[in-house]
Amino acid sequence: MRLPGFLVGMLEEHLAQPSGCVGKPAVIVQDVDGVASFAESSDPFDPGALIFSTSTGRPVRHGLFYRRVFRPAVVGVAGRQAAPVLPERLRGLRWHDLRHTCASLSLAVPGGTLHVVKERLGHEDIRTTINIYGHLLDSVDAALADGLDVLYGEALDASNVVEMRGPHREQFVAV
Repeated sequence: MRLPGFLVGMLEEHLAQPSGCVGKPAVIVQDVDGVASFAESSDPFDPGALIFSTSTGRPVRHGLFYRRVFRPAVVGVAGRQAAPVLPERLRGLRWHDLRHTCASLSLAVPGGTLHVVKERLGHEDIRTTINIYGHLLDSVDAALADGLDVLYGEALDASNVVEMRGPHREQFVAV
């Protein structure tokens, strides 16, 4: 699966820095007989090192990240003067909402299809994707109708169009 260029650039910049565990072994992921397992490495640029880790080089635990980083960024830090990073209208944002945002933006991009979104989100069945995100296709439907109008107009102006034979003489087909 291909990543957008802006994200590749951010990851390259992040990976150009040594892991945050200077002087301590970094956790790396190894393939042992087809099974991923954790090991340690003293090389801060080990290609097997975790992309995101704690300041001690350990794996990031979802619950701790959510409580210490995500929620304070969304709603601010209680009892401190740190203001939330997000505007008021987004302060109810949940972690899973980021997944929905990704799916919605993917469908809004020309060429973004339910199948591609299904693959990116890891849905096993396309029906799951349709049931959750199918309502977002109204704008896609309007764009499709507009695109078909353009194609029809181009076909009428083309010199390689012949009239159909039969009861639907008003329709044309490109040959």
